[in-house]
Amino acid sequence: GRYTFRITGPGGVSEPTPLNRPTIYWCQGDSGSGASPGGWLRVFGRCLSLGEGAEIVLTPVEAGGKAERLPAKPATLWALRAELPKGLTPGRYEVSVAQKGGAVGKAPAPVTIAVLPSKRNGSITHLKKVF
Repeated sequence: GRYTFRITGPGGVSEPTPLNRPTIYWCQGDSGSGASPGGWLRVFGRCLSLGEGAEIVLTPVEAGGKAERLPAKPATLWALRAELPKGLTPGRYEVSVAQKGGAVGKAPAPVTIAVLPSKRNGSITHLKKVF
């Protein structure tokens, strides 16, 4: 579960501070620093999943867009992975994490990912053996 603490002393009581709030360090998509519709996104940090129900939340940086909540599978304390919908609109998204029970985690500074138009066109690329 989630834990918070307060410090009590002669000067009073501190504000509640979460101990195990999800914190994002960085993310990586199927295109490296970006991702593509129908691709995948991995998020790395701490306390990312405290049980079932962790989600990666992508919020468009441009005003007016709808946030996408993506179920994370697999999900661990340190990493999440989610499949991106094939119809995801290309653009820049801020990445956050939501846990069952309401805990939301972000990075100390906003982490964003660029969703780029898919370059997969179904064509076959000839690969040459290299020894």
